[in-house]
Amino acid sequence: MAKYRVSTKVLLIVVAVLFILLSFGPVQRMTARAAAALYVVLHYGDRDLTFQKLEYSSQFGTYMVSYRGRNGESVGFQVSSKQFPVFIMYDSLDPGP
Repeated sequence: MAKYRVSTKVLLIVVAVLFILLSFGPVQRMTARAAAALYVVLHYGDRDLTFQKLEYSSQFGTYMVSYRGRNGESVGFQVSSKQFPVFIMYDSLDPGP
């Protein structure tokens, strides 16, 4: 039973530290870039997209991530959620209905 309490406390401390770190801009930027890179690999791994830039849009409260394709076309993704930016809200290659 004591082992369960210790592991629960350690888990809670790790989660708390993670949320504290995510409140800092550089960590949010790295998380947004990593989320976009994972999305590109999973959905467009065959297109050979290369990272161009990452910007925070205060109007929308999201990160705008730009990639360039092998033909020179520009591809953009909108990564949402300021505290934990991992949701791809817009994909210029698949704009939806």
